[in-house]
This record gives sequence, C-alpha cells and structure tokens, in this order.
Amino acid sequence: MTMRLIVILASLLYEQHLVTAFYLPYGASYDTVLPNGDDYISSSISFAPTVLNFYGDQYSQLRVTTNNWILFTADGSDSFWNGGFPGAAYEAAIATHSADYGTGSTGTIFYRSITKDLTNEGQFNTVDKLLNVFDVPNTVSATWMFVLTYDRVPEWFTRFQNLVNSWQCIVVVSGTESYVIFKWEDMQASSGWGPVRVRI
Repeated sequence: MTMRLIVILASLLYEQHLVTAFYLPYGASYDTVLPNGDDYISSSISFAPTVLNFYGDQYSQLRVTTNNWILFTADGSDSFWNGGFPGAAYEAAIATHSADYGTGSTGTIFYRSITKDLTNEGQFNTVDKLLNVFDVPNTVSATWMFVLTYDRVPEWFTRFQNLVNSWQCIVVVSGTESYVIFKWEDMQASSGWGPVRVRI
C-alpha cells in the first residue's frame, strides 16, 4: 500500500502528446466551487467507503484550502505555511507547491470527488492510460478520484500585478494503491516567499 507521485510537465518528452494534452475537465458544471477568500478551508469532504492509503495510514475524508493544501486530518492550519514535512501545521497533506493564494476579484478553485461509473468512465480511462505509462506492470485501474483545479488564481502578495497561476491536482485510488498527479498549466506568479516546495 503506497502513495506514488506523478508529475506532469509540458516539456516531458516521454508519451509527449498524452502528457501535454492531459487536463481533466473542470468548471461549475462538474465541480463544487471553493468560496472566495484568503486562508479559507473547506469542511470535511467524505469519500467513504473508498479508502485512500497514505504512507501507512488510511483516510476516507479530506479538506481543501485556498493555499493549495489537501488535508487528511482534522487538525492543521488554514493559513499559508512553508515549513518542512512533517510539521506542526500539517501532518498528512498534499500540495503541488507551497504558496500564499487568495481568490476574489479573479481566480476560482474547483473540486470534486468522483467514483467510477458509466457517466465518467472516459475520465477514468484517461487517468488509467496516463498512470500505466509510468507504472509497471501496467495494472492501474482507478475506481475513485479527487480532482482539484486552481483556475487563474493569484498569489496573495502579487494579486495586483495581473499574474495568475493555473494547475490541477488529481488524487487517485486503484485497489490498495494511491497516486497523485500534478499538472501545472500556466504559472505566472511568484511572491518570493522562499523556495517553492512540492509536497506529499
């Protein structure tokens, strides 16, 4: 039972067409919208009876924040934090990178928890194909996903500079295996808070 990270970069050459084209659909017709604000955290989102294996622990709920965190425990600050793992602020979390984000005049954060069925089979087939590129012996068959999309979201301290970032984080369960896919679509803003850290 493991957690595996798949990072998708536009410059990746292996299976380049699949990788560069990869972005799951998102928007109000698919997703829940995280309320606008700064340092906002959602209520718990249950995905039971699915179980996510995360470094030896099992979870069936999560929360999301404006600051690019997926949290699996009830504790944890909702504010920006850029310390090391594990740390006092977050013990069980995923983040594509650490940065201080806020939504309001621009930017939307979308999320959805989906279990495979006939209505979304195409999305799951896309994820399976991508993960099987990287996972030998090509046995990934996803049954549940959490799709988190940050669409044109500004960093808090550069929000007046018309610089925005867009990316997608997808958490996947296939049997007892768990995967995380990071896809950076358009990254313009950097507030200079220190090193950007990819975290799981």
